[in-house]
Amino acid sequence: MYREAVAIALDTDCPELAAEVRVSWSVCLQASGETDQALEQLAIAEPFLCGAPAGRLHMQRGFLMAILGERSAAVEQYDRALPLLVSAGDELAATRLISNRGVLHIQLGNSARASADLLESQKMAERLGQHVLAASALQNLAYLDGRLGRFPAALRGFAAARRHYADVGSPGRYIGDLDIDECGVLIEAGLGAEAEQIARRVVEAARRSGNTAQLAEALVSLARSRLMIGDAAGAELVAEEASVLFGASSRSAWIAIARYLVIIARAADEGQRRTAVRQFVRLRDVADRLEHHGWLSEAAEVRVLTGRYALEAGRRDIAGDVLSTAAGARRHPLARVRAEAWYAAALLAQADGDQRATFRALAAGLRSVDTYRATLGAAELRSRAAQLGAPLAALGLRLAVEGGSPLTVLRWAERCRAAALGTASGSYRAPADTGAAAGLDRLRQARLALVDARAGDDATTRALVSRVAELESEVTRRTRHRDAVGATRRRVIDTAGLRRELGDATLIEFIETGGDVYAVVIGDGPSHLTQIGTTSTLIAANDHLAFALRRLAFVPTGLSADRFVAAFALAADELDSLLFGPLRERSRNSSMRQSTPGPLIVVPTGALHSVLWSALPTGRRAHGMTIAPSATWWLGTGEGHGDEASRQRSRTRRRRVLLVAGPDIRHADAEIAALRRLYPTARVLTGRDATVGAVADAMSTAALVHIAAHGSFRSDNPLFSTMQLHDGPLSVHELETLSAVPETVVITACSSGRSGVLTGDELLGTSASLLALGVRALAAPLLPISDSAAVPVALALHRGLRSGRTLSAALAQCAVTAERTGQPDVLAAASSFSCFSARNSSSHVSARP
Repeated sequence: MYREAVAIALDTDCPELAAEVRVSWSVCLQASGETDQALEQLAIAEPFLCGAPAGRLHMQRGFLMAILGERSAAVEQYDRALPLLVSAGDELAATRLISNRGVLHIQLGNSARASADLLESQKMAERLGQHVLAASALQNLAYLDGRLGRFPAALRGFAAARRHYADVGSPGRYIGDLDIDECGVLIEAGLGAEAEQIARRVVEAARRSGNTAQLAEALVSLARSRLMIGDAAGAELVAEEASVLFGASSRSAWIAIARYLVIIARAADEGQRRTAVRQFVRLRDVADRLEHHGWLSEAAEVRVLTGRYALEAGRRDIAGDVLSTAAGARRHPLARVRAEAWYAAALLAQADGDQRATFRALAAGLRSVDTYRATLGAAELRSRAAQLGAPLAALGLRLAVEGGSPLTVLRWAERCRAAALGTASGSYRAPADTGAAAGLDRLRQARLALVDARAGDDATTRALVSRVAELESEVTRRTRHRDAVGATRRRVIDTAGLRRELGDATLIEFIETGGDVYAVVIGDGPSHLTQIGTTSTLIAANDHLAFALRRLAFVPTGLSADRFVAAFALAADELDSLLFGPLRERSRNSSMRQSTPGPLIVVPTGALHSVLWSALPTGRRAHGMTIAPSATWWLGTGEGHGDEASRQRSRTRRRRVLLVAGPDIRHADAEIAALRRLYPTARVLTGRDATVGAVADAMSTAALVHIAAHGSFRSDNPLFSTMQLHDGPLSVHELETLSAVPETVVITACSSGRSGVLTGDELLGTSASLLALGVRALAAPLLPISDSAAVPVALALHRGLRSGRTLSAALAQCAVTAERTGQPDVLAAASSFSCFSARNSSSHVSARP
């Protein structure tokens, strides 16, 4: 059709008209991926155009140059086009041009110019009533925030742009572009699974519409997200397809990014490792191409990979070249790029044999990650930030273990362990957000309706399941939009102060490196580092123990429990021997002996967070066993805990006890009634009084809280783990809005002690949220427990607190008594609990009515 139109224009001696048709033809050729032909049409048309038509030609050429990755050339074309469009009064085209130029300035790193262009284009679009263009400007401003590492602001901007697009009913291609931009931010923020779902949706839509340019870019997003979730084969497949599509349209910049993703995906497959080592020169060339086109973070990643392979191949010359270049990005606005750059500097120093410089670079890289983490308001995003520093922490920990110094190993273990808790503890509070509160209310009502509909028709149930999922996504999005409030970067642990504060206690911090587990023991004797065993062996032993404990908890009526008790004891002894046997053999520290009364603090790692510590014989010591997410958290040097004087003022101001019973638990009323006899002045919320709002308000003014309720742990999304109350579930999201938290919390809700464990031993879940908010002592079960057994365990814990015992000591005594008196369900329940406690937690003081 365009060919025919050009022919007609030429036949009628209208070369200017033919030229304008060629410009329009160029637009269609570009949309179908035929970039070279599009540029050819512009070159033919250029001599015949002037004024506004010439401006539109330069604008279209600038757009094509941007697609090809020639960004500086594209800006030059836009700069030539703008005065022609303005002088002709074509404000609409000028608005589009300024917006596009702003995007190019983002990619060129000119953030000030980018912001100025995008804000100007937004104002112009609004004045002209061009609502789609105004929404596009919002989208691009959000993209700028993402490129500068301001992720909450970026996510808010994308949400605002999405609302604007929806209001004007904009075409799907605009939403597809927005989704691709948002995928980039989600990937940078560590949300690979969510990005993968969005990218798949855009890929499917682009295939249906035939938009090959958008399809290729969406495939890149899909490959990046699949790499993040560990699907290297799937990432390689779609990256290869993207590379072919970009090649067909001569988009050299995007060809480089697609080839980079293919290389990274293959590198993730150990079977490709030898080939990659032999081809490190090619990898270096790919990195140079990426940098040329402005893909700085990807260039740094490929250079680090190339340097590592070159070092393995004995080519220090090539390694030094690529790693020193990668190290130059240490001040990049994106935390991921900074982390890669510091990792490169560390590898270079390690290759030079300079261990001090290696450790300095690793520490600087982790500090840059901490700085980024402190800007995030959502617990989920703070926790996921640890993966940025994972390579740095892993190398530092491995080198520390090789060095053999226990205190050095401890310091490196703590640099990237549960850092989100240390960043936010006790200081971070979710700001008041009426929209978020309303969303949580809607979600709670939808969940209640879903429970009622389970026995009804399938169509209603399916609709409610979909509605609940939609509302959960809404709550999650709003949570991610929060900026940090009061959070600061966590400090490096003071090992000398830790030793002083331990007194007669012993701290055992488990670490994992290279599939092996080690333990650092700090106590009143010499500190030492001991190899424990393989991670896989410990996981298998804990799985056996969990199976035996679940079976013991629900022994069928009429059956003898003796064989179940024996199987449980055997499994507990086996795991105890694996974890603590090597320490007893080596340690001369008396507090490691089971018969001595010294307190024992255990800091797990990785899969060991699911260990049933209270089920182990070592957990039956006089003081029991206290669990801490990190030694830093236990010591209280995380910024959120405040000084001891402020904590004492808080305890003096809030000495109330709160007792809560949720619905549908047969023995909850009996449990609360028995506890009320221990605490006659306690506030009690049961039945219709135990609503989410009432419980949350009461928790903010209580010193000690006991909750007897059904609980659920959401392994797919720990932030939606809940405790069931009268008007619906109390989730982690509600807990984050508490204005203050109790000193001590006891929860008998099933599995409420479990946490989702992310990279860097970052924890997400009910118990982890309470610890992050400032709770100093907490007891909760890791497994389901029987309702009847919860009552004696709860009474034992609180009687212990009333007599001056710690939570862990009271729990240990409960388990010993249950075993001695032949109460298998109580033994199982007590063994399912974990006790978390920080230094100087004064639960036995604040628990008094």
